[in-house]
Amino acid sequence: MSADEATVEEHLSRIRNTEIQLRQYVPNELVDGFSKAIFSLAPSTEIEKAILFSPLANYLASIIAKQDADNTSVRIDGAIPRSIIASATMDMIDNLGGSISKVPTLREILIRLLEIKSYSNKQSRQHAFRFTAILILTLKPETGANQLSKLVGVSSSTVSRWKKDADFIEELTLVKKMTLPVVRLAIIGATNNNSEVRKYIEA
Repeated sequence: MSADEATVEEHLSRIRNTEIQLRQYVPNELVDGFSKAIFSLAPSTEIEKAILFSPLANYLASIIAKQDADNTSVRIDGAIPRSIIASATMDMIDNLGGSISKVPTLREILIRLLEIKSYSNKQSRQHAFRFTAILILTLKPETGANQLSKLVGVSSSTVSRWKKDADFIEELTLVKKMTLPVVRLAIIGATNNNSEVRKYIEA
């Protein structure tokens, strides 16, 4: 085995260890997306990886936000150690080639891990709203601007602007090529299982 092969094997072994640790704290279906994006032999695009990573990223973002709000010690039974959250976050960022624009909650996690109190998450939230809109339109293409704006939490004029944007249209086209179970899982993760969105997509 060459030095390069040994380095790759060591890298994959570390990721597998992170995967095993995640399964102790995180629902398996969320970790399955993480594993598929990283270990799948089939080539996948950035948007495909983003869809697979989004449920786990959103789950971890909600957990670390709750820990910060409650001032929860990671030593308490059942609390996910920040080291595991950090490892999983860096694995996702590495696998996306360092780009986190398609999984904006990774940015939120980094801000909390680095304890940058004054850093704004406004841009990250906008990306999250936009991505959620794409996921909803993939499952319910008939959704009008007013309905979509209520579900996502932005103005109807913002939704109308998105629908005319070339990047938004291209991303929507790519997401529509994904399997529906994966998209459903991604949207549940992206909205923290918001009951109104869940009810709408399952209607």
